[in-house]
Amino acid sequence: MNKKYNMMFFFLILVTFFSNDVKVFANGKPPAIVSQNAIIMDGNTGKILYSKNINGTFPPASTTKLMTALLAIEKCKLDDLVAIGKNPPLVDGSKAGIKEKELVTVKDMLYGLLFVSGNDCANALAEHMAGSVENFAKMMNKRAKELGLTNTSFVNPSGLYHPNQKSTVKDLALIMRELVKYKEYLQIATDNRAYYITPKNCSGAKHPICNQNKMVWKGGKYYFDGIEGGKTGYTIQSKFSYVVSAKRNGKRLIVALHSSTNSHYTDAIKLLNYGFSNFK
Repeated sequence: MNKKYNMMFFFLILVTFFSNDVKVFANGKPPAIVSQNAIIMDGNTGKILYSKNINGTFPPASTTKLMTALLAIEKCKLDDLVAIGKNPPLVDGSKAGIKEKELVTVKDMLYGLLFVSGNDCANALAEHMAGSVENFAKMMNKRAKELGLTNTSFVNPSGLYHPNQKSTVKDLALIMRELVKYKEYLQIATDNRAYYITPKNCSGAKHPICNQNKMVWKGGKYYFDGIEGGKTGYTIQSKFSYVVSAKRNGKRLIVALHSSTNSHYTDAIKLLNYGFSNFK
């Protein structure tokens, strides 16, 4: 009997030891930032390393497109052809310049979505995958629940303002944490060359675009070594939001921000530097 109880005790010790979360220690004081909402998340473990009003909701603007990109990568092949309908080119806001009746690859749609925040590309992908923007929003909300997003609701794939479209920096960081698992996203999001969306059925037609995420511009003021991609967002109602991932020496950090002022790049760099320098 003693032998049996000793074995059970030993087993419980093992279970307790291996089920405990690894403790994270910070050496330095967090930087002062302007953003009203901010998070640093360990991209490998999901641990929250820094938080500032992380569950406060706001209209996510074009950071919404991270979910659109995730679903496109999960459900489509990059060489699938998207038939552009009449509605996507007419959408308000930023556009990549696609035209009705063009046949464009999903890869080119993702470039337009992530490079220039093309609302036309977002809606075209939505129609391609779900038949309509409304049906695609249902897919977005279903995926949000699967990822454990507790304070997010989607109404459209682009981030154009709608009073019922909302998210938090914590939820946006969780979307990015899933998205960076895909090499297709990492290759597109970190590409800093000029790119041409090239319809397959229109000889000579090209739509030139470039990556508007300033943190991938090598030699630029905001370039960050180890950047894995990011997405900005802005509307008059939402103000500024930004989600970015970076990786150094096997450590992946995700920062998500929301601010009433144009401070997102500066704040993101401060938080990434703080995270890489002070946590272990």
